[in-house]
Amino acid sequence: MINFATIAGELLPFRHGNVNQTFKALVATSDGRVPVAAIIKDLPVKELFNELISFLILKDLGLPVPDTYLGLVPAGNRQISKGPLLPDGARLVLASKDVGSPNLKFVTNLSDLSSEAEAKACLSRFVPELAKWGKFGEMYAFDTWVANVDRNLGNVLFGGTKPDGSVDVWVIDHGQALTSEMWQPNDLIPEGSYMNKLQIWAVPFLTDDNKSTCLGSLQLFEIKAHALDKRSKVEYLSKMFGLDDASKNAVTNFLELRLAEVSGQCRTALMVETMI
Repeated sequence: MINFATIAGELLPFRHGNVNQTFKALVATSDGRVPVAAIIKDLPVKELFNELISFLILKDLGLPVPDTYLGLVPAGNRQISKGPLLPDGARLVLASKDVGSPNLKFVTNLSDLSSEAEAKACLSRFVPELAKWGKFGEMYAFDTWVANVDRNLGNVLFGGTKPDGSVDVWVIDHGQALTSEMWQPNDLIPEGSYMNKLQIWAVPFLTDDNKSTCLGSLQLFEIKAHALDKRSKVEYLSKMFGLDDASKNAVTNFLELRLAEVSGQCRTALMVETMI
């Protein structure tokens, strides 16, 4: 399900508002393509698992996620220290195709030092543009379903509106899906209510029509999500990373049972419980 890639050149440190140790590099992929420019992230096992299970789900749902690989960094590289260690001393990292679009944090030029007035002024311009994207509501639903608690401005790539009227959007950085990067089986409560950061920085700038459009996509999302073979994806990655049966079963049950909560929790996230 996941293609592998070998780091084909130098790892160049990369800072773009990212939290984790991140690099840019060329990678040679196992599917035989020419070397791909990629973003490399050095992640511990569960955060890497979160990223990959999210990629597999997003890809099958038809949401725009950059091609993602399990990268192999040869033994002896001192820049990588968190990724799973293989018997020969090599390490595994997350490698995702560099699609060339900036994240919203860069586009809006907002930072932790920005004033509340500056944030409101920027987001009032950019969120309506983002809401033109036809899958905006499905992004809400996905984050609610997998308990992705960190959809911040840096985790949406936004290349603007194209000449044909479509919006260039990519969803990235899902290491804090499944409630966090350090989840334990008893953290995964299907009926639990988890943070949806879109409610903080996007909802205040959505019109009622925007919200209605988002809600209209819920039924299609749920149909697609129910049809996914969730169990095989979890078993595949659990075997790859050596997760125990308790963890594997907890993730599978969480994904299967939580779908019943998506509609109600999305309405709450959109602040439209009473909207018809």
